[in-house]
Amino acid sequence: MEKLLMNIATNGNLQNEGSKTAQSAEQLRAATASADSDSVDSHASGSDTKEDDEEEAYRITCKQRSDEPFSYVGSSSGIYLLSRLFPKENSILRPDASEVLPRPLEGHEDDLMIARFDGDNLENFGLGRKYDAEWKLPPKELTNYLVDMYFKRFNPILPIIDQEQFYENYKKKSYHSMFIAIIMTLCRVTCRLLKKDDALVKKYKIDRVSLYHDISKQLDLNFDLDFLEPKIETIQVLLLNAANASKWGLESADWITTSIAVKMAQDLGLHRANTQHEGIPKKDTEAKKRLWWSAYVIDRVVCASLGRPLTISDADCDVDYPDSEDTTYAQFTHLVKLTCILGDILRALCSPRARIMSSKGAGLENISRNLEIMLLEWKRNLPDDLNLTDKELSLISGKEMNPELQTKLNGGAGKLRLAYCAVYLLSKRPFISMGTVNDSNVKMPNECQETLKTAVELFEVIEPTSLLCFWSISTFCLSQTQMLLFLNYRNINADTIAESKSLSERFQQRHIALEDYITEKSLIPFLSMLSKVIADEEPSQNKNDEAIIDQQMSLWNASSGIEWQEMVKLLSETGYNL
Repeated sequence: MEKLLMNIATNGNLQNEGSKTAQSAEQLRAATASADSDSVDSHASGSDTKEDDEEEAYRITCKQRSDEPFSYVGSSSGIYLLSRLFPKENSILRPDASEVLPRPLEGHEDDLMIARFDGDNLENFGLGRKYDAEWKLPPKELTNYLVDMYFKRFNPILPIIDQEQFYENYKKKSYHSMFIAIIMTLCRVTCRLLKKDDALVKKYKIDRVSLYHDISKQLDLNFDLDFLEPKIETIQVLLLNAANASKWGLESADWITTSIAVKMAQDLGLHRANTQHEGIPKKDTEAKKRLWWSAYVIDRVVCASLGRPLTISDADCDVDYPDSEDTTYAQFTHLVKLTCILGDILRALCSPRARIMSSKGAGLENISRNLEIMLLEWKRNLPDDLNLTDKELSLISGKEMNPELQTKLNGGAGKLRLAYCAVYLLSKRPFISMGTVNDSNVKMPNECQETLKTAVELFEVIEPTSLLCFWSISTFCLSQTQMLLFLNYRNINADTIAESKSLSERFQQRHIALEDYITEKSLIPFLSMLSKVIADEEPSQNKNDEAIIDQQMSLWNASSGIEWQEMVKLLSETGYNL
């Protein structure tokens, strides 16, 4: 704080290390003046040359300083209040010095962007990695193929990386270690989509699982996460790994890295609409918007999946949605808007405060209805190429697929509808009745059962690799579907029980096709055993299932009811990939 107070700028705002530049220049001028006083007979041309050199050196210094990273400091810090104690006159500063001064945000003098000069990093604390990382990239031909696959299939739905900026660096002959980390992360994300009969897989004799684990090990060893020095590249690597986590168990580090990525993005001011340098190209601004909203989507989905508190508060953000005229990212923009509603649902229906309100008789049902209206409005605003009509859903239900519908499904419409189903089911939580403590007779609205049926039917026809292209979101959608199907095993209606068991069996059969691309152990034995335990069937005593049985019997036999939160906890604690 002492350093901050010493750097109050004469223009009325906090000036940090930028004042050092002005002070150094003032000292340089004083030294020059002293030297000139001893040489009063010097030619005028000589003096002009010195002044020109001084001006040029000062200009270069200011330019270098202006390229330093800036950090966002909001009004609650109170720093802006101190600036009012100082005069606004800044005549002692040269014009170029304004480039490095803290910038009051347009229309908000209480919000500042402050340059980070000589900041701390982990190496100063003896924690940073001081060696040069030894990366071993896949063969160049394979790397090119995987990178191209990422931008064609992954980036449109969750554009964490700006394609133009990436390829500008990718074409260079040598790479910085941080950029290599991005390349390796893209390869890790996409290598699971490689098929066994792929030409490059055969050419280089690649085992997909081994390649995935090798890249993961290199990232663990060589990626230097310096959380004291926020960088765009660091945020990108963290979000890429979180969006494509192999599993969301309680021990997963991706939950923590998502939070770190969000905090870094907020440090850089990506969550504010007016935190950019004046004159920054629109394409760069849009790239930062997409990065921020990607972090937002991942935060909402991860928090919903694990039942954890939201990291991002909507009240703190005023950055616009990505450019709606750029159709390349249309599905992403609509996904962002859907996850905004998801955040509202988590706060209004699933938070501890919401449960307290419910116990006091507050009408969560009315809140749920309002949220449902928002979801229906979201669906109505989808463009034709991203919206599945009732007729198309009927064709999907009857497995009457045609090439056009298949393309539409895997081009974004199927994934968005699957996400919609999961969010819709979550919004109906207040209408799900678990019955009495000693007699679990579940009651669920008919529209929930219809939505579950739609979700399973979509899961059966969407290409498995398409689900992997937004895997963290897919796992949330699939887990919501399967858990509610399990819940209906104890439904009060016998027909609903029978239909739910049938849908659950279809779900598990389809999951087998998906597991061909998953590097973790199979989920099917766990789901099969869980189905039998919930349905009060006698489980088979296969030795391979004994460990799973031990994990579940103590919970499920202890209660005749099925507690929603316990089911979430159970699925997480097993460490299985869902």
